[in-house]
Amino acid sequence: MLLAVLVLLLREPARGASEHEVVAQVEPVGATLSTLVRTRGFATMIGGHALFTIATQALSMWSLGFLVRVHHLPLTKAGLFIRVLTGTVGLVRVLGGGALSDLLRRSGRWGAATLHRAERAPVRTAVDRAGPRRW
Repeated sequence: MLLAVLVLLLREPARGASEHEVVAQVEPVGATLSTLVRTRGFATMIGGHALFTIATQALSMWSLGFLVRVHHLPLTKAGLFIRVLTGTVGLVRVLGGGALSDLLRRSGRWGAATLHRAERAPVRTAVDRAGPRRW
């Protein structure tokens, strides 16, 4: 209701104020894609993300069965554990990795800024090994 009242208080722009012709030069999609494919950094980033996605999905599919078969957790408890762990660790990794990237970039070592991704495997392994034993 409050939003409806506030909308009534807005002023309309004068007629024709936004009707000027803007000519934008648009590069064809094919040219843009070919430029991206030839860029080494872009290709490396896409390849890295593809491999990371495959590894993450494989671990996600494997870990539930592992917790149920090896640690004898009920399916619901194992699923809850994996989701909470993934969300918590993921949040810490994203925020910490972003802060580390910003710090490295500001220090002039922007190439080293991507090294924060290297911590994912040991952190995830350590958490996976330590976590289920608490249940």
